[in-house]
Amino acid sequence: MNTWMLTEAGWSMAWTLVDSGADANFMSHAWASKYFSKAEGKPKVVEAVDNHKIKSYEQQRAAMKIINDEHILQEGFHHFEEADISGYDIILGMPWLEAANPDINWV
Repeated sequence: MNTWMLTEAGWSMAWTLVDSGADANFMSHAWASKYFSKAEGKPKVVEAVDNHKIKSYEQQRAAMKIINDEHILQEGFHHFEEADISGYDIILGMPWLEAANPDINWV
């Protein structure tokens, strides 16, 4: 799924995974370094999908919108833990799912 994130370069597309098993929202550290010069907070230890501990770099607060067929499905500000993740730029976890409560067509 593609989402659009408001970055210092304007609206930038991010390859995104929705993960109901993630206790936080995550942003790839490599992607964040490309689009943001500043971050919030301090590094901390977070739990990865397989229950092992990983270090987050800092946190980002960013505006995000999900667009489907030129219609905005969901938009708002969200917090993300910057971490070394691969395969996706953004992982939307339970904080996003609880805030957005999206209608999901599983078929």
